[in-house]
Amino acid sequence: MLNTVFNIIGAIAGLATAGAFVFAIKSYLRFRKTEQLRIVESIYKDIRDLERERTQVSQRGDKPEELNDWHSRYFNTLEWLSYLTNRDQVDYKMVSEFFSQLIIDSYGFMQASYKGNPKEFPEFKKLYGKVNTQN
Repeated sequence: MLNTVFNIIGAIAGLATAGAFVFAIKSYLRFRKTEQLRIVESIYKDIRDLERERTQVSQRGDKPEELNDWHSRYFNTLEWLSYLTNRDQVDYKMVSEFFSQLIIDSYGFMQASYKGNPKEFPEFKKLYGKVNTQN
């Protein structure tokens, strides 16, 4: 009789441990997704602010030094998003579903207007290649 009680307690303890393990995994995955959303939201806010600033730069008259500074900050923001995405720190599907048109348009804009080093922004170019072949 006592042996049966210990077996039942052992089985319950095993189930509780397995349940705690599953809960811990689900919590970790949820935290990871939440963190990715926070990062993407922050980058999206930066891009919106930079686009607003671009309008102001245009209204003042496109001064080359202001324009170069804006290009640098804008494409470095996209480079950071691309780096995180290419390194699987941010889910590619999330980025491609929401940012694909921005990435495609920004790449065209970069080709047409940015006169920097052609070796700059390799992560952005890599992400553009993925997004462009998907569309």
